[in-house]
Amino acid sequence: MRKERDKRGQMKISFNLIFAIILIVIFIVFGIFAIKKFVITQERVGAADFISNIEEEISNTLRQQNTVQQETFTVPKGVEEVCFKYQQPNSGNPNMYSVPEGIIEGWIEGINWVETNPNGEKFCIGVNDQGKISISFSIDYEDDSVTIKDGKDFIPEELVGREADHS
Repeated sequence: MRKERDKRGQMKISFNLIFAIILIVIFIVFGIFAIKKFVITQERVGAADFISNIEEEISNTLRQQNTVQQETFTVPKGVEEVCFKYQQPNSGNPNMYSVPEGIIEGWIEGINWVETNPNGEKFCIGVNDQGKISISFSIDYEDDSVTIKDGKDFIPEELVGREADHS
């Protein structure tokens, strides 16, 4: 005599197992969401910190007269260039932004636009492979605003006016 097998038993999965699988999926989805939010927040903080550092350096340079100094800043991941462009005050457009756009956007006060960007187009400084950007800040006695240049073009004050030694 052969016993008939109960086919319903093969398809039955306990309620506890189904509930555990659903909880695991919910935890994984929540974890991915939390990590994405953390990364986005970290990028925003990095951009705000970069803008704050630029503003602080301009403020420091304004307190000194007849100075040229070079500073290196860390930029948020993904930024290829930082660009400066004159905008009318209260236009709602940033005068400092990143390429690609959307990572860094800010309004910086105290820039001498005539010296920084004489042609009126955007002035961009490239980011190096380490995610850093070098900017030189300068101000003369008669100026009330700071000139910004690419730090790669920086010439120390003690060498200004000297002929280059090509030996």
